[in-house]
Amino acid sequence: MDLRLTSDQTALLAAIEGLSSRFQEKPIDFHGFALEGVELAQQLTDGAFFDTVATPGLGPVTAALAVERLARLPYAAEVALSMLVRPHVRGGDMPRPFALVERGRPGRFVASARTLLVADGDTFRVALSRPDAVQAVESIYAYPMAKLVRELPTKSLPAKEASEVRTWLRVALAAEAAGLMQGAIDSTVAHLSVRKQFGRPLGTFQALRHRLAECAVLAGGV
Repeated sequence: MDLRLTSDQTALLAAIEGLSSRFQEKPIDFHGFALEGVELAQQLTDGAFFDTVATPGLGPVTAALAVERLARLPYAAEVALSMLVRPHVRGGDMPRPFALVERGRPGRFVASARTLLVADGDTFRVALSRPDAVQAVESIYAYPMAKLVRELPTKSLPAKEASEVRTWLRVALAAEAAGLMQGAIDSTVAHLSVRKQFGRPLGTFQALRHRLAECAVLAGGV
């Protein structure tokens, strides 16, 4: 089995890398928790990156690698569900952004989502969102959080489609988690490189280097 990326896959990921480089650093004057990536999401839309799964020669592996890279950025944009889950919901034509709502709890990107996936145990329902049906909530998470406060017309997904959606939700969250862990390591490395103690950068202390190496191995095994 040949696991090497094709030239098309390599080209798309290079484009993702180029786009990511413009959003690698957070603004100096930002002091909140959730740094919303509105411009990042717009550029992904303009570049048709959300259609990666359906593009011949690319597919879900490329989309998962793109999600992992974008998750490392300090900007919060709804990428994972739109790239990896949306293609498997109602023929892939539901409007994005997507958000997941579970048992009435607050969820990420619920306020800005156009399509809501409402999960209840093993069942999924899909709804078109409205601004008056959601309410933003304060959170210390680095994502815009909101909850559903009004009932919306929903359509239940058939059991086979719900099972497929659940599988791709797990793939999307795994790809995102891998990127977040790598982003945390990158941020820690940057801090240890500039912060000094006893006149030396923290990164020169062997105990910290060993711990960081262990973290890198764990993150790489995801």
